[in-house]
Amino acid sequence: MRAYERATGTPWGYTIDSVQVDSAFATLTESNEFYDLLGVGPRTQREIFVASGGRIRSMRGLTMEHPGGDFDSVYTAFKRWVIDTARVRDSVLVGDGVLRFTAESAEPMRRWLKAWRQRGKG
Repeated sequence: MRAYERATGTPWGYTIDSVQVDSAFATLTESNEFYDLLGVGPRTQREIFVASGGRIRSMRGLTMEHPGGDFDSVYTAFKRWVIDTARVRDSVLVGDGVLRFTAESAEPMRRWLKAWRQRGKG
């Protein structure tokens, strides 16, 4: 996933909201072309990081929001459309019934997202 994010130039931001004993609560922001082409816009998520011995031991998502709608339902619709479309035989993008998020899949993903968006507008 990190390689995909690097290939698409995804900027991240964060703020530490509070620290309580061994836990830090943070708000992370992420924007990229993937979210924009899905139509959901940038992601804001709240996370809790738990540390011990000077290292982060766990991270858990608390909330996730997109201003343009529910990411899970939109992403599921896109994923099903790509996988079910007979033309998709791209092993760089699709493998074992899942979408791959790698540096190599960034360009094919972009093309399919644009086609999906155009399809939805027609």
